[in-house]
Amino acid sequence: MEVAVPAEPAEVVLYTIGYEGRTPGNLVQALKAHEVRRVVDVRLQPVSRVKGFSLMALYEQLRKAGITYEHRKELGNPREIRQLFHEGQLTEGRRRFRALLANGNGGAVDVLVGLARIEPTAILCRERTAATCHRAIVADLAVERSATKLRIEHL
Repeated sequence: MEVAVPAEPAEVVLYTIGYEGRTPGNLVQALKAHEVRRVVDVRLQPVSRVKGFSLMALYEQLRKAGITYEHRKELGNPREIRQLFHEGQLTEGRRRFRALLANGNGGAVDVLVGLARIEPTAILCRERTAATCHRAIVADLAVERSATKLRIEHL
C-alpha cells in the first residue's frame, strides 16, 4: 500500500514584520490576518523597552493567539553592524550583515526556510520598515537558499 505524500505548495510565503509603532494586540491582529502560525524573532537579544515586546510577554501574547514563538539569535544583527543601520549607512550595514550570515549562519536561514514550508511563518524584528532592518537581508537570503519558490511579504 502506498502512502500519499502531500504535494509541495507551488509557492511558499515568508512574512516579515516589525513591531515599531504597534501594540502587542495589533501585531497579533496583523499576523492572524495573514494566518501566520509561527513567529521567528531575529533580534540578537529579545528584549525591548516597549511594553509587551520582550521575550516572555511576546511569547505569552502569541501563545494565547495560537501562534508559536521562537527566538533565533543566530539571525540577529550584532551591535556594531546594527549601528551602521541606525546611522543610515544601509549599504555598508547590509553588506556586512550578509557577509556575517554567509560565514556561518546560513544553516539558520535554511531552518527558517524549512519552517516556512511547514506553516505560515513571519520573521519579527523591531523596525517598522523592512528596508531599514536586517530582517530584509535574512528574507532575501531565504529566497536565494530555498529550493521551493519563496515569496517575501512585508507586513
